[in-house]
Amino acid sequence: MSKYWNLQGTIARVSRHTLAGQVDVSFPWRGFEPAAAPRAGVALLKVFTRATALDAPETLVEHYDRGVDLVATYAQTPERNFRPQVYWRVIEQPVDAAAASAGLEVIVSTQTSLLDSQPLVALESVLPPGEVQLWSAQGEPLTASSGVWQTGSAAACVVLFRPRDWSLSYCELAQAADISAMQVELGEFPSIRWQMFPESLEKGVIRRGRVRGVFLPREQDEQLARAAWRALVDSPDVLSV
Repeated sequence: MSKYWNLQGTIARVSRHTLAGQVDVSFPWRGFEPAAAPRAGVALLKVFTRATALDAPETLVEHYDRGVDLVATYAQTPERNFRPQVYWRVIEQPVDAAAASAGLEVIVSTQTSLLDSQPLVALESVLPPGEVQLWSAQGEPLTASSGVWQTGSAAACVVLFRPRDWSLSYCELAQAADISAMQVELGEFPSIRWQMFPESLEKGVIRRGRVRGVFLPREQDEQLARAAWRALVDSPDVLSV
């Protein structure tokens, strides 16, 4: 089995094709820090397992890497009445016969020991300045009004970022079944935020959702972003994790 992650303590580093960077599983809300042109405030797929990001680390129960997966399980606490588990999964996508692109799929699972809980989780990415394109699941361009595009109900979406400081483009995408709402802000530092699990969670039930981000060569990014969407749609259901 290939070794994808270099895990030292709670910090895991990865370098695979177009994907390079690190994540600290003790602070999932700090996100994946890309190695390309690091910049303060820029991070991808930040997982808000708490209502607010704190300086104190998460209540980590266990963490490990296994093949393409980096896995972290966090405790249920009095302040958070559910137990989250996060997978950071390396995704590889062919560019041509001689090259491939890569990215991360973040899979969040929640369960509780209580009869009822509210396991709301958010994911957020903040990018350097640059161009942003949005498409619907049907490939139709979406236009942001007043610099913001959002939906209050589940809607699949593809967002392509072209940071000026990066040689690569970055595409982030999710299916409607995995999200409840999303918002893209087109300010100086473009950002995207996905909401998961607005419904109540019962004891014994596991709920999962995922968001995928892929780094793409700039010269083929639109074609490859559409291919990334097709690959996501054709991939196994998230409940098979």
